[in-house]
Amino acid sequence: MVCHDIAPEEVMGIQAKLFELDLRTVQEEDLQSLKGKFSCECIGRGDVFGFCIWFNALFPAQVELDTAPFEA
Repeated sequence: MVCHDIAPEEVMGIQAKLFELDLRTVQEEDLQSLKGKFSCECIGRGDVFGFCIWFNALFPAQVELDTAPFEA
């Protein structure tokens, strides 16, 4: 696995949600069978070298942590 920062202009598709977890209520056994379906829709032209995965987490008082390449 290779990890590096992705610039917004490098993203060639539209984001898709794989799954959603409520970390206040999720149980360990729920994590053993996580599955999700998604489809890819390209919005650019060029070679595709991999997939980007990011997440966002919502905290009390409307605080959000977003790791998407589009966020500052």
